[in-house]
Amino acid sequence: MPADGFPIQARDLRFILFEHLRVHERVGWDREQIEMFLTEGAKFAREVMAPTRAPADRQHAVLRDGKVQVPEVFHGLYRAFCDQGWMGAALPEEHGGQGMPKSVLYAIDEMHVGASCSFHNYIGLTRACASCLIEWGSEPLRRQYLEKLVSGEWQGTMCLTEPGAGSDVGASRARAAANPDGGYQVSGIKSFITSGDHDLTPNHVHFVLARIDGAPEGTAGLTLFLVPKRRLNPDGSPGEANDVRCIKVEEKMGIHASATTTMAFGEAGRCKGFVIGEVNGGMKAMFRLMNEERVAVGIQGHALGAAMYGYALAYSKERIQGSDIGRGKKALGEKVPIIRHPDVRRMLMQIKSWSEASRAIILRCGVEIDLSRRAPSPEARKTHEGRVELLTPVCKAWCSEIGYQACSLALQVYGGYGYIAEYPAEQYLRDSRIACIYEGTNGIQAMDLVFRKASQNGGALLKEYLREVGAFTAEQAAHPRLGRVVDRVRRAHDALAGASLRLGELLAGGRLKEVAFGATPYLTAFGNCFGGYLLAEQAVIADAALHPLSAPADGEARVRFLEANPEAAFYDAKVKTAEFFASQVLPTNSGLLAQATTEEYGALDAVLA
Repeated sequence: MPADGFPIQARDLRFILFEHLRVHERVGWDREQIEMFLTEGAKFAREVMAPTRAPADRQHAVLRDGKVQVPEVFHGLYRAFCDQGWMGAALPEEHGGQGMPKSVLYAIDEMHVGASCSFHNYIGLTRACASCLIEWGSEPLRRQYLEKLVSGEWQGTMCLTEPGAGSDVGASRARAAANPDGGYQVSGIKSFITSGDHDLTPNHVHFVLARIDGAPEGTAGLTLFLVPKRRLNPDGSPGEANDVRCIKVEEKMGIHASATTTMAFGEAGRCKGFVIGEVNGGMKAMFRLMNEERVAVGIQGHALGAAMYGYALAYSKERIQGSDIGRGKKALGEKVPIIRHPDVRRMLMQIKSWSEASRAIILRCGVEIDLSRRAPSPEARKTHEGRVELLTPVCKAWCSEIGYQACSLALQVYGGYGYIAEYPAEQYLRDSRIACIYEGTNGIQAMDLVFRKASQNGGALLKEYLREVGAFTAEQAAHPRLGRVVDRVRRAHDALAGASLRLGELLAGGRLKEVAFGATPYLTAFGNCFGGYLLAEQAVIADAALHPLSAPADGEARVRFLEANPEAAFYDAKVKTAEFFASQVLPTNSGLLAQATTEEYGALDAVLA
């Protein structure tokens, strides 16, 4: 374990925010203000959140006597989190928040999620519900519920999934019937509801999709309802129960301390709900929550992988085992830290490059969200909104999958010790797997990318992205050190464009099954391309920063210089990380895009046994 406890990649976060994306010049907050929040966020993650991770995992969230109890260590943590204003940090100031840009929040969320993933599941949906209420809620609903969500005094939840419907939201069977005195009676069962009930807060504000009697079938007939766990007294305090009950807490592979619940609404016919947005317009309003949470899930997967890089790196420097193969028989009597072994080096660099690419994707997505709301002209805001649309499925699916793979590889660095609970690797691996599944499985995200985001309006969003990358690769093609990296990025994007054209042809020909069959490898290749592009951008910046530091060109003198100069070592590693990604990750795209555009579809009609 790192000497100072929970590992945070603070230098890389600051590099991306200030040197690469230059958020302080673009999102309305100055650098000093952002630095203050990053410092405080890191301190809270290390000192307050991280110590709860392991004990909460052992204790679990449980249902006892009809009440959901979360691990005791979360109670003080939740109060501290809310008291310090982290719950409403990115919500508008006029509604009690601090107006933090999303790009800054995402950097802080990486630290907080990595420190205690299960705990952070009690945070994200409350924020998303508050955002949805601001955009779609009526003034009376905002007046009654918004302040309590922003402060964290009450919990918000998103109730879409049902036992028989799963990700097929349009198959929802939850019903709503109009009340004579206003509002609706809501009834139905919702499953896999994160934080659906617990003892951290006195009230829950459920955002529930249900079908009003007589509404059309499918998603077009769904309406979004605000359903409180407890009805409100005239003074706004929680009053009588609203016929909402938790009937199960799932026992899961990971995130044990997160209450994943099955919720029953209206068993006694007394569950009152209130429309959010328009009748039969529930999916439009719910997408406000869903898209926000899809990025949040990408952050979750990434954050756990990033934390495990720090843990595995520290372990590799401390664990003495084996001899230096580079010294042959001369080294047989000298045992060395495992970081000296080439295969361990390969694994660490793989994790590092994945992690830094996914961090860049997430923070770039955050900047695009910020600019979609802050850009000076409607045209500019629309451009950034389009980029958010394109990046959201990539951010969710690629970053969550890469985070899980990073945790798995980090466990391998530990060897047998990674598989036991004495070390953090096994919990991080268990906790990270769910990110590939919830908020729409990664396969669903891949189909969203192919069927919608990359093909809508003649592929306009994809073409705009490819133009951006093309401008960069043309400008940097002759870079003296990074020309080969830039060329690999260019060729990878050329291949992506070709595969996109092929899938577009299949789509135009109505071959929907074939397009869906290739969607997941296509999304993986897209994420590799985007990550490689961002790392190449970073490497150009880092290489320029290295020159004034006068590092020796090569050999032992360069190694000694870098060991004595942390800033030079950081920039040098940024360049080497981009080189590794371009040479080790981008070449896998040839296989992925061959899978995406294959003409062999026997799997679609094979009789499986």
